[in-house]
Amino acid sequence: MAYGLLMLDPPEVEHVDISSESINEVDGVRAFKGNFYRQNESGLWEAYIEGKPYERGRVFGLLAQNEVVFQEESFIGQIQKLVPSEWFLNTLKY
Repeated sequence: MAYGLLMLDPPEVEHVDISSESINEVDGVRAFKGNFYRQNESGLWEAYIEGKPYERGRVFGLLAQNEVVFQEESFIGQIQKLVPSEWFLNTLKY
């Protein structure tokens, strides 16, 4: 069996000046320029994001930061409930 190695250069990304201080929140709607993130009447989160791919990812990450952190903590907590052994959890990583 033969294995190959693929080397990729990181993409060149323009500097995007976006910081969490740029995010405005009014009535539960987080906004930055023409982008927004909000919870609708049904309780579902919805977002409108525009821009180049890197910029969209950066903006969404800032707008949804609280929910992303909450989901990650919930996911890790649930895995730890299902697999309480720290040793076995480390084994599952690889």
